[in-house]
Amino acid sequence: MDFFENIKLEKKINLITENFYKNLDSYPSRNELSNFLIETFNFSNIDDIEKNSLLEVSQIFVDKVVSTKQNIFKNIQSLYFEKDMNIQYLESLIKEDRISSILNINYDNLLYNNERIKKLSPFDKDTFAIGKTKLYKPLGELDSIDTCIITSQDLKKLKVLPFYKNYFNSIRYDLKLRTNIICAFDLRDSDFFEILEFIFGDFPNLLKDIYLVTDEPIINSRVLDFIKKYNIKVLNYDSSKFIKKLYNCFNNIDDSLESEIKEETIENISKDNNVEINLEEENTEIIPEAQSNLFEKTVVEAPTFTEEIKNKLFFEEKKEENIETKIKDNTSEFENNIENTLEFETSDEEVNKEIQFSLFDNISSENPKEEKEKYIPKDIILENNEFSLETGLEKKYSSLSLNKFPIISTNLPKNISFDDIGIVGNAEMKIGEFFSNCFIRVLSNKENNISLLEIKSRDFKLRVSIVNDTPETIKVTSDYFYYEISSSTTLGRTIVVLKMLESLFSGIPMEFSFKNLSGKIILNNISEVVKIKTIYSLFTTAKEENLKIQMNKLEDIENIFYLLNLELLLKKESISTWCDYEVDKSYLHSQDKVTFKRLHHLDKKNLIEETIILKSPVSEKDVSEDKIIGKRKVCTIYLKKLRGEI
Repeated sequence: MDFFENIKLEKKINLITENFYKNLDSYPSRNELSNFLIETFNFSNIDDIEKNSLLEVSQIFVDKVVSTKQNIFKNIQSLYFEKDMNIQYLESLIKEDRISSILNINYDNLLYNNERIKKLSPFDKDTFAIGKTKLYKPLGELDSIDTCIITSQDLKKLKVLPFYKNYFNSIRYDLKLRTNIICAFDLRDSDFFEILEFIFGDFPNLLKDIYLVTDEPIINSRVLDFIKKYNIKVLNYDSSKFIKKLYNCFNNIDDSLESEIKEETIENISKDNNVEINLEEENTEIIPEAQSNLFEKTVVEAPTFTEEIKNKLFFEEKKEENIETKIKDNTSEFENNIENTLEFETSDEEVNKEIQFSLFDNISSENPKEEKEKYIPKDIILENNEFSLETGLEKKYSSLSLNKFPIISTNLPKNISFDDIGIVGNAEMKIGEFFSNCFIRVLSNKENNISLLEIKSRDFKLRVSIVNDTPETIKVTSDYFYYEISSSTTLGRTIVVLKMLESLFSGIPMEFSFKNLSGKIILNNISEVVKIKTIYSLFTTAKEENLKIQMNKLEDIENIFYLLNLELLLKKESISTWCDYEVDKSYLHSQDKVTFKRLHHLDKKNLIEETIILKSPVSEKDVSEDKIIGKRKVCTIYLKKLRGEI
């Protein structure tokens, strides 16, 4: 029985991938990113670099002060942007619930807009994905440098720090349940195999069957050892055709025009790692163009960054000299202002991104649309209810789930209740230099076997999961947490509580004692630290600017943190930034110039009028069947405070 006959018996599979972007639309492989960085920073000592490891290249640049980590991050970030892609067969397999999880070891945002996908990175607090396909992103995302693995040191922390353990255990659990297929990856990428080896662990017999799909010769000794260690079967197939054939298999579609896959074990491949390996070539007949919609190119033929493209993007001195100068200026400006969390990204940087993106579009476009009747562009003004829009600063708060007040953050299961409550009493609490009196309770849910220690003061409430270590000692676990800052407190006291919580989630112990009961709480959670620092920066700036904030009047105001930030920016004449927007096609046409107007309610008598003017007209590539969708579009914002009854 061959692979596809076997796989039909499986209800779901796991997919492990790296380079779907490259296969689909000329995006760089991680190896090409390494070469891109080496050329961008004009680094000459390349003999000392493991060029097949992007993480190692980045680490050496940081160690040798060739570049800052922030600068490397921005250069990589500039090459990735959201784009609609034709991934028909992969999307269909997800829709039909054939894929249990996808482990994607890259920075791309493929499938983010799929409602059946639940994205999970090591920095996400929400790890529940019931009824959805899990999209594991162990390298994080390019939204923020704090939630992205850029250097080998970052990866090392990911491996050893205890608060990432549950994340990787979740991946391992999925790999043990279902057949695992590795496809669309780069055989030369040492980072890919290092991360997989860490996830797979030292007990290969615990994993379900693993298949590796490639039509390239395997000559790397490390890859051969990896295949042998985990008893991986090699499927000699192009990844794009394999996904299509997998879809046809699950849907009982006749696929007789395509050849059968040959399975090879490591013993069949080679007994000598020094001998070049060529897997048996598939005997594929010509397939009609209409039958292949997933990818336009195979793994081997996938477009790469040629010297010509690189020159167009970054190194053509005469034609792009002004662009290169702006990029350097903006990089320096970004580094000088990195701590200012209230500022937007500069428009020049985004202009450069749009220039780069348009070059990609020209390269990858194959079937230019026929010319339509000439349309005279218009200046369009859209009001609140005619569009959806999110600015760069707005995205900063929404990505951290900072939408409403009071501030509540938790990873507890929804709607959980506690049927057993034990009173401990009043105690003195210490976190670093902070002291406070508090009231302590123990909450238990016997059905889910969850126990929480609740520490409550007049300004905040904290709950952490515990186990009874000894009758006199409570041991804290990293499984669950909950904290809430009271809306009845003042701005000054809120700032103190935020600083205290930042210390706690950064690993500074919380100590408390009550009669014969003592306890020490140590928490490490980077994503919570980022969130708390963001609010702390906003509130301290508001206090410095003498902005009057009554905390009890902030409750249930949508996007309250964004609105407070806008109020702090009212003194500015204009703000250069970027935005994502979506508009019904009936309102706009390609080449129209667009202005968006929004009214934000601060209270019953105060509003902020936000006018957002796009720098460039609507692009043809943003026009879909029934909507116009713009991503990371450079814009200028003008703010005005209004008064009047609502």
